[in-house]
Parts: sequence; structure tokens; C-alpha cells
Amino acid sequence: MLLVGAALLYVVGMNVFLRTRLFRDLVGEDPRTIAVEYSSAYTLWPGRIHADDLVVRGSDSNVEWILRIDRCDVEISLQELAHKKFHANHIRGDGVSFRVRRRVDQVTPATMSALPPISGFLDPPLKAVGPPDPPLSDAKYGLFSIELEDVVVSHVREVWVDTVRYSGELGIRGRWWFRPLRWLDVAATVDASPLDVSFGRVEPWASGLVGRVDVIVHPFDLVAVPSGEIVDQVSIEAQLSGVALVANVANRATAGRGGEVIEAEAPFELRAGIDHGVVLAGTHLRTERFAFRGSAEGFLVDASIQGDVRVGNDGVGYADLRVADAGLSASGKSRAQVAFLAATLASQELDLARHPLSEAVYAVEVEDAETQSLAYWMSRLPRSPETLRALSGTLSAGGRIDGDLRRKTGRGRLTFGARGLDLVLGKNAVRGNVTGVLRVDGSLEEKRVDLSGSTVSFRDMHASVKGVSLDAATMEASARGVTVGTAGATGRISMEVPAIEVPSLPAAGALIALPKGVAIEAGRASVSARVGVDLATLEGDGQLAVAAPNLRLRLGARRLEGALSVALTARQRGAVMDLSGGQLAFQSDGAPGTLDWWGRVQLRQGALTLSRGLRFRSSISAAAKDASPLTALIADHTALPQWLMDAVSTKGFEATGQLLLTPSVFAVRSVQAHAEGANVDFELGKIRADTEWVLLLDLGAPVAGVDVASGKTQVVLFGARPWFQRRAAALEAAERRSE
Repeated sequence: MLLVGAALLYVVGMNVFLRTRLFRDLVGEDPRTIAVEYSSAYTLWPGRIHADDLVVRGSDSNVEWILRIDRCDVEISLQELAHKKFHANHIRGDGVSFRVRRRVDQVTPATMSALPPISGFLDPPLKAVGPPDPPLSDAKYGLFSIELEDVVVSHVREVWVDTVRYSGELGIRGRWWFRPLRWLDVAATVDASPLDVSFGRVEPWASGLVGRVDVIVHPFDLVAVPSGEIVDQVSIEAQLSGVALVANVANRATAGRGGEVIEAEAPFELRAGIDHGVVLAGTHLRTERFAFRGSAEGFLVDASIQGDVRVGNDGVGYADLRVADAGLSASGKSRAQVAFLAATLASQELDLARHPLSEAVYAVEVEDAETQSLAYWMSRLPRSPETLRALSGTLSAGGRIDGDLRRKTGRGRLTFGARGLDLVLGKNAVRGNVTGVLRVDGSLEEKRVDLSGSTVSFRDMHASVKGVSLDAATMEASARGVTVGTAGATGRISMEVPAIEVPSLPAAGALIALPKGVAIEAGRASVSARVGVDLATLEGDGQLAVAAPNLRLRLGARRLEGALSVALTARQRGAVMDLSGGQLAFQSDGAPGTLDWWGRVQLRQGALTLSRGLRFRSSISAAAKDASPLTALIADHTALPQWLMDAVSTKGFEATGQLLLTPSVFAVRSVQAHAEGANVDFELGKIRADTEWVLLLDLGAPVAGVDVASGKTQVVLFGARPWFQRRAAALEAAERRSE
């Protein structure tokens, strides 16, 4: 009878304790720390309680949370309640919702729209105003701790952690020991069949997740372990499959940064193992190939994508992204395509708390990237009337680059080509094909890029420069030992042109200020060149050769026809380019009605200065069969008859002088010529559009002077020598003022 009486007393007393506010007020002494509510509860056995519509809510300085269970049976240690410990065992629940959110300094409207609402707490979940509370000492610690063991709950409809909401059909088994601000110990098995993941209730992130996840949060001191290292206390085994709604996740992550992912749903399979925050061998996340569509800056991107993340038996983690058949379009037209793109990351650092990607090496490979219209891309650039424009051209590229993210290095090879290139700059144009290989070895930390071994080849080039046509079958440019960094550039750039064809020398001659009475009537030329420049010193060297095999010139009333050749050697030192040793030669071909003549001109000391504008000065020497071209010009510009010029022998003609060329001046100075029967002194000055020249002809006894200026010719027969000296000095003074 005593036992029966005690049992009846317990049943009556405990049910009164549960059905009134006594139990709830005892546990919820501080309702902001922890509070318990339910619609009904009863007990028929000591410590064993059944509750309906159970709600447990709590918070501390960092989080707010609420747990709802439609129906549950639980064993509670009543004696531990007196020590502010809610210790429950053999928990069986059905219909569960759990929400938790962090308390922060500020919350954006977008984040607030996805946070879980928790009754009894204000929105948004802000931290307390003012300085943080001092650490709670053990002597003053009065918070309720929670220890849940042998938990088996079914029909879990929701787990909502901050802005990430898990909903669907879940089963959870495990345990949970939580002492606010002090201790955490969790072990749980989650069965999903199926599960949806979303950004709050705003948008879905994944759907149809099926599988199992085992999670252990190893016991740790919340005070001793920094928040950034909590992941090291977590171990996970998971096997899941479902569909990731990549478009929603990507748009949420890049909100406000431009661009939009229109379509991207990736079916995936996951097998994961994590031990104390370290990803284990055998972990594998793989997506099936899925269609991707996105837009940015008026462009539409379509592609087929597949991803693969795995940890091999060697303990190295790999992340692979494969993109195939990518297309870029705008205004309904295709603008570019990439047949294949692959990006790979590999890292031996697999501790999730140690930023594993910072230790990764990477590789990016592109195959068959192409755009059909260079003109379209050039048209999108801002330009002035003299900007380089593209009328057509197809560009293609491909290559691979490898590097180290930690060391910020990259090394690779890019091949590119342009077919049907058609470029225009003002009245100048160039057409042709370009191919190249760009080799790169660089470091962002050292701010250095090595381009050694890079080459560019030009094929079937045609150019029009101020109306002059130029054709080149091939041109080659290369970089040897070229490095660009903060200290400048070093190495050597070379360019070689085997042959540039000039189909019309008369058109080219129209660009040259030839003396009056001199004209190029016919002919074509071939030019070959080689140029090399040292980038550190900006010094270089090169060779230029010109061959015009069928040149025809008109000199007054006479004509020359034959082969012209030019050979120049250049050596640059600082701002001065030395052209000494250059040579020009002409040999007539004996055509009827033309002068039978040959001649050579050599640059003895030639210097081209670029520092203050173009300036070319050279000492020249010449040798010729005779002076017949010169006498033809004199006869054409003076009243001296041709028969008189022919009466004087000019065989064995030799001459020396100086040549000056600037943007505004073309001058031939101090020319002294000798022949069998005559000596000639000559000065020519062309200042902008005005051309003047004077000549002193010494035939022994007679001495004559010729002056051509402003389109008029004057012949001086008396006092010719002092007159010539005065005119030569005046010409030189005018040239110096205009240089």
C-alpha cells in the first residue's frame, strides 16, 4: 500500500507539476536564456514524460534558437533540473522543426528576408548595444545547460540555420550536449528522403536530396577554440545525391555585381569523409554534365559544364571544371565560341580551416577558342578619327597555363591566329594573316613576366600606306630573353622580313620630294629587312636591302632605265642610329633611247637621331661612269644648250658631300664633284614646300653658276665663284633656322 500510495502521489504530483506552470517556470527562470512550452504533457512513470506541441527556445550573446516537436516521449532527470541542467534521455519525437540564427551587429534587408523568424525574439537579431559583456565567470554562471541523449526523431520537416533552410523528409538520430558559452558536443545521423535546401523561403538552392549524413562535433570548449577553428572539431561522413540549382546560388553570391545566371541545374552525387576538419581520401563530388546559360553586359553565354571534386589515395585534393561547346552571342548573333575549356586545382592542404585553395596549384587549358568578327569587338571600343579600326578578321586561340596560387606564379603557352585580318588607320590599311605563340612565365609577387620564346608570324600581308601598296609573303617577330618587371624590360626583340614587294615605284616616288625634272616612270621593288632591339638599353641593329630591277627614271628630257640596289646597315647607340656603310648603286640595262650609265653612292658617316624628332645626317661619296644625268638636269633647267653640256667630258665622275633630312628640311650640302673635263660644286635646300639649288660649273677657263629658286632659273657667267659661295652660305643659314 505504501508503494502504491507513493506511485499515486508521484503521478498526481508530477502531472500537476507538468500541467501547471511549475515545470515551465522552473526551467524558464530566465526566458531569454531558455524557455519551455507545450500544449499538454503527462507522465505515468517516474521521469518518463509525453508532451505534445513541445517548444524549447533559448539564446545567448551569439545565437537565438527554437525547437518544436509535435509529439515526443522523453526521460528527464528531475533531480538535475535543480542544478540548472536539462538532461533528457531516450527521446522519441515526431514532427520536428529546428531554427537557429546568429546575433550580429547589423542585418541587410536581403539577409533579413531569409532569416528564420523565432517567436519571442525581436527582429532583426542584433547583438546587445554597448561594449560586450565581460566573460562570464564560473562563479556567476547560471545558464541552463542541455544534454539530450539517445535522440530518435522522425518526420523532421525543417532545419533552418541562419539563411539556409533544409526542408522535406528527414530522420535524425543522435545526441546533443550544449552548455551556453562553455561547451558543445554533438553526434547525429541524418537520413534525407528527400530533402530540399533553400535561401530561407526566398529561393531554392537544391532539391531532391537523398542519402545519409553522419555528423560529429567533437567535444570542445567554446571559450578556448577560436570561431575560425571550430571546423577542426567537425567530422562528417556523407553520401548524397540530388540536383543543385546553381543559377540561384550564383546569382545570390554575385548580387549587385552585374551579370545573371539564367539556367544551371546540376545533378550531383557526393561521397564525403571529413575527420576533424580534414577532407579524407575517397571524398568525391561529381556533377553530371548540365546546360548553362548566363548573361552579362548585353552578352548571352551558353555552355555545357561538368564538375568533379575528389581526394585521391595520394592525399591530394583535385577540383576539375570542364566547359564544352561554349558560345557567346549578342543581338541574336554568335560572337565567339570555345570548343573546350578545363580548369584544375590541386592541393595537399585539405584542412578546411587552413584555406586549402591558398596552397593549390592550378592549370587552365583552352582549345579552339574563336571569334568570327574582330570588327565587332573593335567597334565596341571608344575611338577617335585616327583610331585603328578592323573591317574583318577571324581570331582563334588556344593554350595552357600552369601555376601556384600561394606563390602567385603562372607559366604557359598561348597560340593565336587571325585570318583575313583587315585593319584601317586613317588612310592607311593592312590585310593578311597573323599567327603567334606567346610564352609566359611570371610571378605576381615579384611583379615579373618572362616572355622569352614568344613569336609572331605575319603571312600574305598587304598594306596601303598613303596610297602606296606593299606586299609581304612572310614576316617574323621573336622575343629572346625578354623579361618585363617593375625595374623595366630586358631582353631582345627581333623582326625579320624576307621580302616586301612594292608593285609600283611611281606611286612610292610621289611621296618623295624629288628635285624638279626628276620623276619615276616605272618599276617595282623588293625590300628585305632585319631589326633587333635591346629593351634594356633601347639600342638595336638591323639591315635593309632594296632591289628595283626595272627602274625607269626621267631626268629632264633624258631617261635612265636599269637596276637600283640599296643596302643599309644600322647600329643604334642610345638615341643615335649609325647608318655608316650604307650603299646605293644603279646600273643601266642599255635600253634604246636611255642613258648608258652606272653610279654608286656610299654613306660614309650616317647618323639618324630620334630623341628630338627625326634627323638624318650623313657624309656621302659617289662614283659614276659620267655626269650625264646631272648635265641633263642642268640643260633642262637653264638656257645652256645640251650640245654645250655634251662638249664637256664628265667621264670618271666622283663626288663627295653631305646629306641632311629633318621633318621640314631636305638638304644636299657641300657637294664637290670631279670629272675629266669639269669640276662641279652643288648645294640643294628644300624647306617645307620651297626648293632651291645652286650649281657652280668649272670647265677650266669658263666658270658658270646656275641658280634655281621659286620656279625661276638664273645663269651667272661673271663672278660665278664668289656668287656661288654667297648663295651656298645663304642656303645653309636658312636650313639651320628651319631644322
